[in-house]
Amino acid sequence: MKLFNLFRKKQKLEEKTNKTSDDFLIEKIELTPNAFHDVSKKQYMKEVQDYFDLEKYGFGISEDQKIKVFVGDINSEKEINFSDHLLVVGNVKSKWVNLTSENYRDSGGSLFVTGNIESDYFSNDFEKFVMLNGSLIVEKIINTEFENSFLYVKKDLVTEYFHGIDIEAEVLGNVKMNYGWGCCLSNEKKIFPKNDLNTSMKFLGIDENCNSEIMNKIIKNRIVEG
Repeated sequence: MKLFNLFRKKQKLEEKTNKTSDDFLIEKIELTPNAFHDVSKKQYMKEVQDYFDLEKYGFGISEDQKIKVFVGDINSEKEINFSDHLLVVGNVKSKWVNLTSENYRDSGGSLFVTGNIESDYFSNDFEKFVMLNGSLIVEKIINTEFENSFLYVKKDLVTEYFHGIDIEAEVLGNVKMNYGWGCCLSNEKKIFPKNDLNTSMKFLGIDENCNSEIMNKIIKNRIVEG
């Protein structure tokens, strides 16, 4: 179930009479707390740039993608699915922050979180752009092995198992990974898990054929089994 359905709020839209190359869309929306707000591309970029420095990163928004802002903390004891583009002015806490689309054609988009993400599991998506101004604290598994994806953490990254083959997470704070396949980039230094690859694969019960899809299946099975 998409979490958006729990917080959906109707907005009054004002269609512009002259279409520009930017958007056609919406008047500026007042961002009231604890609700998902549909906003224009222009407003989204303004809100994001108030919190994040995007100058050195290539980031854009496709015309057919949904764009939302949530002001407040998001808490769930279950899986949370975020699609398209979302700015959270607050923290996110859940069992599994799962950004992976069911259909590859629906992948991409962005997630900006001004605070922390805390979860048991975290999965990115193909071509997904993710930035946190806080820490990424994932008790069990981080799965970031998705082509053309990006993960930036301004503070600390902590997890038991990091799966990010050839996809480095950029972390400005401390990095703590007990097991994993892949590394993080911190202050231009590559940080690898505490345990080597063979030990890490044995710990999780995987082999060299493991990929992001298999890792998400492992996460789902773990959640079902409790």
